[in-house]
Amino acid sequence: MCICRGPKWWPFLGNGFILRELSKNLKGQHLALSKLGKDFNTSVLGLKLGRDLVVVGLSAEVIRAILTRDVFTGRPLSFFMKLRCFGKRQGITSTDGYIWKEQRAFTFRHLKQIGFGKETMDVMIMDEVKALIDALKSEKITENINEKTSLSVLNVLWALVTGKRLKKADDRLKRLLKLLSCRARAFDMAGGTLNQMPWLRYIAPQKTGYSLLQEVNSELRCFLMETIENYKKETNDRDTLIGAFLHEQKNQRNSSNFTDEQLIVILLDLFLGGAQTTSQTLNFAFLLMIRNPEVQEKVHRHIVDTIGRDNLPTVEDKSKLAYVDAVLLEVMRMYCVVPIIGPRRSLENTVLNGYFIPKNTTMLLNINAAHYDETHFSEPFKFKPERFLSSNGQLINQEGVFAFGLGKRRCLGEALARSCLFLIFSGIMQNFEITKLPNEPDPSLEPLGGITIAPKSYKAHFRWR
Repeated sequence: MCICRGPKWWPFLGNGFILRELSKNLKGQHLALSKLGKDFNTSVLGLKLGRDLVVVGLSAEVIRAILTRDVFTGRPLSFFMKLRCFGKRQGITSTDGYIWKEQRAFTFRHLKQIGFGKETMDVMIMDEVKALIDALKSEKITENINEKTSLSVLNVLWALVTGKRLKKADDRLKRLLKLLSCRARAFDMAGGTLNQMPWLRYIAPQKTGYSLLQEVNSELRCFLMETIENYKKETNDRDTLIGAFLHEQKNQRNSSNFTDEQLIVILLDLFLGGAQTTSQTLNFAFLLMIRNPEVQEKVHRHIVDTIGRDNLPTVEDKSKLAYVDAVLLEVMRMYCVVPIIGPRRSLENTVLNGYFIPKNTTMLLNINAAHYDETHFSEPFKFKPERFLSSNGQLINQEGVFAFGLGKRRCLGEALARSCLFLIFSGIMQNFEITKLPNEPDPSLEPLGGITIAPKSYKAHFRWR
């Protein structure tokens, strides 16, 4: 048994009821877990959720150990994971062992060959930045900047996996974005409760979110299967992720790991990991610029004084724009869109921070707790980009932000996310002043809770400079 500190378990229910009530009252499971950690004076919190032993890392040191040790690279085969992957262990994010190594290596190798993390991808992003700037310049007032940035990031990914860039008005792009958003909301409803008590789907399929999740999963499967089938009919191009996968599928006809459904889940891993989290981070960044106009002006002046107004910032300019990076790091520290990463599974009995961890224990990492740890970040509730800059203006303390994870299971879409965050944010800041609308209250800094967090809806005025 795990002997980590934590609340006593209720028979059959474990700590599920306590955690749900605390999460509801504090408006976020990450906040509930942080409180329990403080209540029991521990950075390694032990819980029983349904039938599962769960250990939660709550400090930077513990989180770094879990992320970088091979013994914690497993994934639990939970009901939540089955829901995510259409009832099977497939894709990259939700697998471990041989299939994870094989599919991750294949996907990264071919993404790099077609430009992922390279100049080809950056050119695609720059095209989206120009289109976004033109749209904001003509509209001036927007109440859904998140949709605009989501479509931009999603379109880059779409081009990498299919070889085609879609127009923003294309119904396929908007439909995919809508389905991904619906899926995220369904997981907020279904994930925790059904993971601990999966039998509830038979008693209350609507209330638990199970029916909605099944409906959205079915639509997503049909949408992506249609895309794959059209690709098979229209092209033999291998210079896309879909093309490379289908070619490998033909070469390995006896392999059960290169199936159409496996490809569908890999695409979902990329779309979910790349588009939604990136756009929500940008949404938080623009919100914080409205609430901190002096920082916004400093960002603008830093960009203009360094590279001027004639050309948009490029990835090559990144090293010269350290303050922009510092602002984005502070945004990700304060509002990490996925505040609890994992789950991981211990592959064998081990010890963590002096505590015995049995084999097959589920590990959760509350990176929000680490980001607000006063021993690493003074005045953690204040927006202070300067905390990431040395006295001579160089970036420091980056290792304290875990937004993309660490180690072998580092975020799939990190290269895309980092480029999109920098290029879109700096391009907008170079050319616009963002303010709230006249006579409107300040937009709220309190996020909407869930498996992922998001800003509450706000309107903004984008004034061309």
